[in-house]
Amino acid sequence: MEDTRDNSDSNLRGFSTRVEAVVDVSGPVDFTRDRDPDRDAFMTAFVGADFKQNADAWRDASPVFHEDKKSAPFLIVHGTADQSVAVARLTNSTTS
Repeated sequence: MEDTRDNSDSNLRGFSTRVEAVVDVSGPVDFTRDRDPDRDAFMTAFVGADFKQNADAWRDASPVFHEDKKSAPFLIVHGTADQSVAVARLTNSTTS
C-alpha cells in the first residue's frame, strides 16, 4: 500500500512499487483486533515480536492503517458465515 522502492538505482526511479489493485478473500485487515492463539503465533513469527512486545509492528502490518485517498481499489470477497473474520469487523475497521 506504500511506495517502498529504493531510489538508489537510477533505472528504477520511474517505477512505483505501490499496489495497483487488491483482491482480498476473507482476509483480516486489522491484526490488532480479534486475536486468537493460532493467528497470534503466525503474526508473532511474521512481525518478529508478540503483540504485547511491539503493538506498533502489528499495527504497521495491518492494511487498514495504511489506507488513504491514493490507495489502490479493493475488492473484498467475504462470506457471512466466516468464523475467523466477522463481516462487522470489516465494515467497522475501514476508514473510507
